[in-house]
Order: sequence, then structure tokens, then C-alpha cells
Amino acid sequence: MKMLYDCFITCTWAEVKEKILQYYPDQKSNLRGYFKVFNSARALSPIATKQQVGMEAVEDKSSKYIHVFIIPFADEVVYAMASLPWQVIMGLQVADGLFEQYGAATITGLCLYEMTFFGFSEGAVNKCLSGFSRPVHKWERSRHIFKSNKRYFKKPRIRW
Repeated sequence: MKMLYDCFITCTWAEVKEKILQYYPDQKSNLRGYFKVFNSARALSPIATKQQVGMEAVEDKSSKYIHVFIIPFADEVVYAMASLPWQVIMGLQVADGLFEQYGAATITGLCLYEMTFFGFSEGAVNKCLSGFSRPVHKWERSRHIFKSNKRYFKKPRIRW
């Protein structure tokens, strides 16, 4: 079974660029960022994992697209591809038949889009994701601020 890293190595930027524009035509202005990530991903040492990349063609009423997801190994918790370190993403296994069905350039282009969903550097991705993991005490503090300011708002007549 091939790793995602093998897909990145076997295709050229021109092939990947073509696939990105085919599936995401609105990303033309971001091609420089994708090019940078494509080259840096090829230079990484992948961390092998038993999790796999899966893809499925989806057709709704309004659009057609290819859904990219991670297939967990056993009972592992799986997160979105965009939240994983890039070395781990490069070490993901490509699911059986996927390489033959889509080809290296399509797999690379779609995965490149997924892994850069929050930014074009790992630092930008981590900064964005850290906003999601706000500490509980900060949420509690926000709740108390709202409670302390309730005198400034009209009280609803609803009783719970």
C-alpha cells in the first residue's frame, strides 16, 4: 500500500496545479501558497501511520465534488486532515483502489487543498486551530461576565 507521500513524489507541480484548478477553480489566486506547501511536503520525512486516506465522489442537487476523509485504524479517534501535522499526513496510507481510480495528481491536489484549509504554513494552521481549543476557564469567565451584566438587559418573561 502506498503512502500519500508517494503520490506527492510521483507527480509534477504542473499536474497538481491542473487538478487543483479543475476541482477548485476559485483557488487560482492561492496557487503560490499551494506551490510552496507542495514543495515543502515533498521535503518532509513522513511519519508512517495505519490510517488511510479515502475519497468518494459526491453529487448533491447543487454541485459535484470529491469528499476527502481519513479512514481510522481500529478504534482510533480521527480528526480532519487539516488538523494533523503535515509529516503525519504524508505518512497516511492511500486506500486500496484509490490510486488506480483517481491517479497521483488528483489525490495530491485534493489532499493539498484539505491540508491547507486553515493556512499555507503549519504555523498558520496551528494558530487557527488553537482558537478552537479555548481553555474552559476562559469560557467560564465569559459566562460570568454575561451574568454580571444582566442588569443592563431587559429580563425575559419566560420562566424555565
